[in-house]
Amino acid sequence: SSAYKKAKAIIERDFPPSDWNIYCFQFSDGDNWGEDNRDCLKTLVEHLLPISNLFCYGQVHSPYGSGDYIKELRRLGDENARLRFVWRHGLEEPRMHRLRRPGVLGS
Repeated sequence: SSAYKKAKAIIERDFPPSDWNIYCFQFSDGDNWGEDNRDCLKTLVEHLLPISNLFCYGQVHSPYGSGDYIKELRRLGDENARLRFVWRHGLEEPRMHRLRRPGVLGS
């Protein structure tokens, strides 16, 4: 929720929605403190979505955590046309495998 609150403050201070088109992008592994989810959603719904032309959320698979935050956000998806999701299952694109071969980029 602290990132959402900071984004709101920056937008209000530097990019007034009356003068700017606001597009917010968040990328995450979907791990959040469960007790913070309610505050995140409240800040998003009450403060960020109303001033945003679009809010995009992208999530990658995490082998270490639950990745449950996208489930919380999906509850809002059908109700709000400004919220969109991207889900990427897997950790690496094929081109990353080529870059990580021995002798390439210090591998």
